[in-house]
Amino acid sequence: MTSKRKRRKPEQIVKLLQEGIGMLAAGKSEAEVFQRLEIAESIWLRWNYLSRKS
Repeated sequence: MTSKRKRRKPEQIVKLLQEGIGMLAAGKSEAEVFQRLEIAESIWLRWNYLSRKS
């Protein structure tokens, strides 16, 4: 059974990106960051791409 999809607002995405970047800078692994933020790697990559594009 799959979990329910979470729709996040742009403000939430920005906050999660900042938190994730901080965790990576602190030495956490990508797997730990994705698990803590409750997202998949593909979502992280999409958010990073879109945040740099705008």
